[in-house]
Amino acid sequence: MAVAVATAALYGVLALIKPAGEGWGRGWNLIGFWLYGSPAALLLAVLAFWRAARLVATPRRLARLIAALALIFPVVAAVVIRLKA
Repeated sequence: MAVAVATAALYGVLALIKPAGEGWGRGWNLIGFWLYGSPAALLLAVLAFWRAARLVATPRRLARLIAALALIFPVVAAVVIRLKA
């Protein structure tokens, strides 16, 4: 459950974050979020896959879906950042 909440939080923040930057230029906060959020999402994916191996039937499918969403987060975030910046 915690992995699902953390993954949802990453996607939520990605949807709400706006390009900004004081002296460095526009969009550096997006790049920083991607640099810190992507490893966190990959760690969440590993945890969800590990958890899915120990579950049965429906909870296993849900855990695999959450793991897949966490696994593709870096790609989705990169696309969204390119569109926003």
